[in-house]
Amino acid sequence: MRQSATARRDDAMRHAPLAVVLALAVPGCATDRARERPAGSGGFERRERPDSRAEHRLEMEAAWRWLAQRYDGDGDQRITLAEHGRGEAAFAHLDRDGDGAVTAADLVCDAILPPDLGIPLLLPQLVGGPSVEAVPIGQLVAALHALDQSGDGRVGRGEFQARYGWGAMAGVDGFGTLLAGMDRDDDELLSLPELSSWLAARDLDGDGLLAMRERDVAGPPLRTGFIPPEEREPAPDFAAVDLATGQTVLRSALQRRRPMALIFGSFT
Repeated sequence: MRQSATARRDDAMRHAPLAVVLALAVPGCATDRARERPAGSGGFERRERPDSRAEHRLEMEAAWRWLAQRYDGDGDQRITLAEHGRGEAAFAHLDRDGDGAVTAADLVCDAILPPDLGIPLLLPQLVGGPSVEAVPIGQLVAALHALDQSGDGRVGRGEFQARYGWGAMAGVDGFGTLLAGMDRDDDELLSLPELSSWLAARDLDGDGLLAMRERDVAGPPLRTGFIPPEEREPAPDFAAVDLATGQTVLRSALQRRRPMALIFGSFT
């Protein structure tokens, strides 16, 4: 039986190294994106783990070898849009320096995560610790305000990295991820109003916390594991497209007619 393009893509993803899946998922690169400022005279402990960064580089080098074997048709160590053949959006995720070709350098540079996903993952761990999933917004504002060693009300890359290094996740540009979401005036600096505004907008349930898992509306804390049926919350209603007919259907309408299972995947 002939596979569809979607089936072939999914099969390739299942057999690809994890590093390749991550490379396909995270856009952006730290290269040439920041104007550094002096970190100031304050002494801060770095939270950078050289072993993790070295391990990540090895994973990305393996990912490049896999990509080159699959897509580099002429063997010139450059994958063009035509060779990749998966559309401009997917190609842009890999071409992190935007030079029109994917090379090994694109993968070994530090990635910038989509802010709505990346910032709630990074900040609680940076400020609260590696196992913390939620931090009071006031604590975050105070912690980042303390990084402003120059006293100008803004935080630059040098000031951030003097305290936190590249961030909590190997292979991810922590400061670049913050800029991608918060830097409204594109000056490559974070001001306290920019920080406070983004955090307030992200607090959808109004509990005063930046959490990795955020409710869309106010309610009891999210729970994981087995929940007794009588304590379970109904899934919110939403519209989806029926892949067979192309028609738009509501979850609530389907649930009244047949059993339904909602399956949610991760970012990758």
